[in-house]
Amino acid sequence: FSTNCDECILPLHIANEDERSEEVKKALLDAYPCAEEVENPFETTHQLHKFLQNKPLDQLDGDDVEDLIKMHPEAVRKRGRDGCLPLHIAIDRIAPPDVTWVLFDAYPQAGKEKMKDGKLPIEVFAEQKETKDWPQVYLTFMATNLLANDMPVSIEDGTPKENSGSWHAC
Repeated sequence: FSTNCDECILPLHIANEDERSEEVKKALLDAYPCAEEVENPFETTHQLHKFLQNKPLDQLDGDDVEDLIKMHPEAVRKRGRDGCLPLHIAIDRIAPPDVTWVLFDAYPQAGKEKMKDGKLPIEVFAEQKETKDWPQVYLTFMATNLLANDMPVSIEDGTPKENSGSWHAC
């Protein structure tokens, strides 16, 4: 195994996160004894990501998310192993409005970054049909806030663009 980069995740890290058996962990340590000494760059990030991905929707709560962000403020700005930002996970899962709002409020820039499907969050809110969990008033509220937090970047690739907000191309 190579650990030349600061953001390497090792098989032992994954085994620990996924709560694999002690036999699996021992085999990984036998293969790479120094693995225990290498810090898992996603350890704190994944607490927030895993909470958002694994918690049943009816148990997701904005206060719990806010507490996790307070404990690990960097996590809201980092992509997980799957490449998703926490806001994107919440949007994909149609998380309760308070959860989505807490994530957006903690890191509005996430609204400017493309999701796994290549869409921007504003596109999802604009296309999303009203549901029991996301009423029209909430969809409008999020779209309005995404627009209000416009930053001058290109919608194509996110690069800074002089005198043009990213929504001008919409």
